[in-house]
Parts: sequence; C-alpha cells; structure tokens
Amino acid sequence: MIGQRFGRLVVVSEVYKEGRGAVWRCQCDCGGKADVIGRDLRAGNKRSCGCAWHGYGREGGKRSPTYSCWAHMLQRCNNHKDSEFHNYGARGITVCQRWCDFRNFLADMGEKPKGRSIERINNAKGYRPGNCVWATPAQQQRNTRRNIRVQVDGETLVLMDAAQRLGISANALYQRIYRGWSGDRLLERKHKPNDPKGPKS
Repeated sequence: MIGQRFGRLVVVSEVYKEGRGAVWRCQCDCGGKADVIGRDLRAGNKRSCGCAWHGYGREGGKRSPTYSCWAHMLQRCNNHKDSEFHNYGARGITVCQRWCDFRNFLADMGEKPKGRSIERINNAKGYRPGNCVWATPAQQQRNTRRNIRVQVDGETLVLMDAAQRLGISANALYQRIYRGWSGDRLLERKHKPNDPKGPKS
C-alpha cells in the first residue's frame, strides 16, 4: 500500500492493525494527513483528508449538489458494493485521474444546475473532460444505452425523437413496436383529428 495514491491521498506508512484490517497514514495533496482503513481506500470511500469540503464542498453545513454528484460518480465507478457498480465500474466505466480531485471536477464542469445531472456524451467512454455535460432528465433518457432506436426517413432516432418526428406519443410508438408492427405500418404518421382513416395507436 505504501506509495499508492487514492484520490488526493498517498499512503506513507502503516499505523496499526485492527479488526477491520490495517489502518494507513496518508499524506493529502493539501498538506494534511489522515489515518484511513485500507479497505476504505481501496473502495474509494476516502479520497482526501477532508479538505475537499472546505469552501466549496458544503452549503449550509451539508454537501453541495455538485459535491454529492461528484462523490456518487466515484462510488458507482470504484466501489463494487455500490448498488449501481454493475452498470458502471463493472462495465469498465472509469473516472479520469484528473477528476479524482474535486477541485478539478468543479473547474471543468462548473456548479451543477438545478434539475440536471452529469451525463456522458458517449456512453462507451468514462467520466472525463469533453465527454460530460450537465443534462436534463429528457436529455439523459435520449442517451441511455437501453433506449430503443427506430429508423425514420433514413435517419436512426431514439424512440422519443422518432415519435416526435411521426407526430405521435412515445408510448404509442412503443406499443406499435411491442405489437410487432414494422415497415410502413410502424412508421405511419399521425393523421388529422377529423381524418377517419387515421391509425388507432
């Protein structure tokens, strides 16, 4: 463990052993020190001496939304016990070394806007500058790897955008796919309300 880096902490010596494993003395990039249980370091539960909270990590004594987002990002990518690890770390989704320091993350992404969350532009790549934005729930839904894609007018669109292009609801288009519709029947556009020939979907 000695010499290994975990976020802003570098292990410098072993302090003692206890029931839950060895406790290691770590030097933080800010100059501070922290004694941390080894498994907390390896799981990503402790990545600084606490200085990441100072000035920008807290709002009124609580975690700021930006800091919470950053901390959860690290957990789902690094902690195999996290409930979302199978969708991130287990799939090879990583956080770049630069963003293991909250100050760098804040400098690159800015404060988290209300009602938005961090989103990777390319879902096959990890969290890093240039591949992340603060996205609305609708934008995230369009980018999910589980989204259904439909070809309309020679263009491949996610289900929500395809439905919008056809002038029908996303649920109506989903029901067509679920019923096994294909070809012209699947892509039939919405008719005017007074058109008796309009599809019932």
